[in-house]
Amino acid sequence: MKQVRAFLILGALSLLACNASDQYAVTARIDGMEWMSKGAVPAILTVNSLLINASNPTQTPIAISINSSMYNVIATHPLDSVQNAFLYGSSLSTGYYAKPSNPGQITILEVDANEKRVKGSFELMAYSASGDSVHVTDGTFNIVYQE
Repeated sequence: MKQVRAFLILGALSLLACNASDQYAVTARIDGMEWMSKGAVPAILTVNSLLINASNPTQTPIAISINSSMYNVIATHPLDSVQNAFLYGSSLSTGYYAKPSNPGQITILEVDANEKRVKGSFELMAYSASGDSVHVTDGTFNIVYQE
């Protein structure tokens, strides 16, 4: 019984000791392969949009732009590169992006304006300039933004 109690206490302490940046992340499956941001996820609210830049040193970066009139509306919105954009890669010429002709979706699940935190999910087919595609599923984001 003492060993079980000690294990539970150690488990609780390890959860409390987690780095705050571990709580705020971007995750997805890209053609079935798991993708997860590493370290802090920079996010900034501009006049036009909420910009999220997620990176991982061993994987291609992900950038998401959510229209400033939608980032704080709990609902599902189009992910189409017109109102809200997605980029898997470091540039449009070499990366994969959302297309207006085949939009995905981004869902805002939680907004805390006091804490400047937004949580949501996304899914889409993303296309390269050459016409190749990747299927992005199980996308999630939990970020804190700066103004």
